[in-house]
Amino acid sequence: MAKEKERNWSESAAKAFGQPEAPATAPAEKDQDDDWDKPDPWDKAWRRSWRTARPRGREDIMLDCRSSEGGRRAFGYTWLASITFEPGTITLLFGENTVTVTGRNLEQLYDALVQHRVPFIQEGNETEEALKPEDEPHIDELSIEPLEEQKRGEQ
Repeated sequence: MAKEKERNWSESAAKAFGQPEAPATAPAEKDQDDDWDKPDPWDKAWRRSWRTARPRGREDIMLDCRSSEGGRRAFGYTWLASITFEPGTITLLFGENTVTVTGRNLEQLYDALVQHRVPFIQEGNETEEALKPEDEPHIDELSIEPLEEQKRGEQ
């Protein structure tokens, strides 16, 4: 009963002040690209090289670097000092480590990394590269190296 009175008061207040009634809120539409919480489909014979984060969601906290042999190492985006892009190569400086990504069609990956919207990057293998279309991103090599001792010693 109280809700009805409140609603009636709201409607009458809107009329008294010459305001239109508030429209009913439409249900949110599902974004076609909103597949962040679903596993990668098995309809392709190759793994994705990388994936963007949730649409319209928060940025990712860490970047998970996955080797083709199964090894993984994650870096906090907090420690990301710079990203350099040259065709075929992306270089990330994380604190005292340099992560170098070598591959093809890496422009979109660079843009997503700049926005901290990449939860992982995956090193591929030759078989996957052969199966991927030419316009699909592919990471040939993912290397993680500590900064040179000389550079730190000079400072």
